[in-house]
Amino acid sequence: MRTVVVGARPPDSYRVPDLGSTRSRINEASVHTAALVIDIVSSGDETFEKLPHYAEFGVDEVIVVDPDSRSVCMFRGTEEVVASKVLGISAAWLAAQLDWPD
Repeated sequence: MRTVVVGARPPDSYRVPDLGSTRSRINEASVHTAALVIDIVSSGDETFEKLPHYAEFGVDEVIVVDPDSRSVCMFRGTEEVVASKVLGISAAWLAAQLDWPD
């Protein structure tokens, strides 16, 4: 897999994740999709509204990190799950590892 860090983006591009990890291409004709994207909740964003969009485009999993509530949610499609198959870790474990802002 290849990790892609998404930098500055136009304010109206809310469907662009904060971080993504793509599958390698099988051949030049195939188009890769993200195996995993990470979205960090910020004030006034539409993080959870992105889930159907990601599912439609074949993203395997989405991790949503909320610094205000110090929580991590994981989704496969639009369904919340307790653990990531891609990473092999649980949302609770990941939340416990993060250095949350004060």
